[in-house]
Amino acid sequence: MEKFSIDTIIIGAGQAGLATSYHQSQQGKENLVLEKADIPGHVWRVERWDSFNLVRLPVTDSYGFPNTKRGVTDYPGLFFMGMPWLYKFKSGFLFGVGEDAAHIASLISSAH
Repeated sequence: MEKFSIDTIIIGAGQAGLATSYHQSQQGKENLVLEKADIPGHVWRVERWDSFNLVRLPVTDSYGFPNTKRGVTDYPGLFFMGMPWLYKFKSGFLFGVGEDAAHIASLISSAH
């Protein structure tokens, strides 16, 4: 059996685990990511949270939802997509998010 050395073992291949693995690799450290799901990033694909608690900028209303105009906030460079109340009802669905993405992409490209 071949032996090998690992600097870090990372439990979970979600957002934090994959980000940690990336930064460890950038520093030249060997790491091993362990994940119980079939694929890495599984939670990103299937889970939804009705919360924006991680947003620590002055862009949310008293209920904690983002204040936007078609996904654009008053904070430069911060946009939101994929929510049914964003612009049209279909904005929260796969068949509708493309229109919102195209709108935001056009704003970003015209700003540069």
